[in-house]
Order: sequence, then C-alpha cells, then structure tokens
Amino acid sequence: MKYLLTIILVAVTLVGGWFYYQKMQAPDPGTVKLYFYDGGDANGGYKVTTQEVPPSPHLEDVAIRALIDVELDHLFPSIEDDFLGVTIENGVAMVNFKKAQDQLYLTGVPGYTGVVTNSITKTLMQFPTIKKVQFAIDGKVITEWDA
Repeated sequence: MKYLLTIILVAVTLVGGWFYYQKMQAPDPGTVKLYFYDGGDANGGYKVTTQEVPPSPHLEDVAIRALIDVELDHLFPSIEDDFLGVTIENGVAMVNFKKAQDQLYLTGVPGYTGVVTNSITKTLMQFPTIKKVQFAIDGKVITEWDA
C-alpha cells in the first residue's frame, strides 16, 4: 500500500509538472502580441499591440488572422481573402496564401512585401515552437522574391 501511494504521488507530480511546463511554453491563450512593421524608430521599427484572441490549439494561425484584421487589411484589402493559414512542422511556420491577381503585398512592390513579411514573421516568432518562417503561394514556398 505504501508503494502504491508513492507511485500515485510521483505520477500526480509528474503530470502536474508537465502541464505547468506546457503552459509556460506559449503566450497566454487569451492574448497575443501583434508586430506591425512601420519602419519607425520605436521597438526596432515595429508598432506593438496586444490583442485578445479566442483560445485555440492553433494560436499561431489566430495571431496572424488578428494581425491581418487589425493592421494589414486596411493597407491590402485582398489579403484577408488570400490568406489560407499557418501550418507548423519541425519548427518551421509555413504562411500560405492563395494565388491572386493583385498580390503586390507578396510579389510586387518591395516596401509592401517588407511590411507584410516582417510583420508576420515577427508576430510568429513570439511562439517558442517556431524557429523559422516561410511564405508560400498555393503551398509552393517562395524562394525568390520579385524586385
């Protein structure tokens, strides 16, 4: 009986420690920081805001949707419709957009591309599971940027 209680106590401690570790690994599921690249002098050129978001197992995707809604959509009206989502594999976040006729924010004007890619990259890098960010159009990784 003594050994059974010891085993139960150790198991409860390990499980509790694991849950605590998992909670410490990610930002608060109710808030995320949105980094909008404006090139200014403050915060390394980023306007930083904290945004409340609904809890989600895909918080990275929710964060980018919030960034688009709060900061990018007024500059690039089609970006919300073109955004397909964020997937993460082996520490690499893949930000996927659908092919669109007018996609200056990704493949056209360098200043526009920098605003979008820098804002999305910085926002995603707040998550400890992400080590690298790539962009794709219809699942095809962009390896060479226009301009």
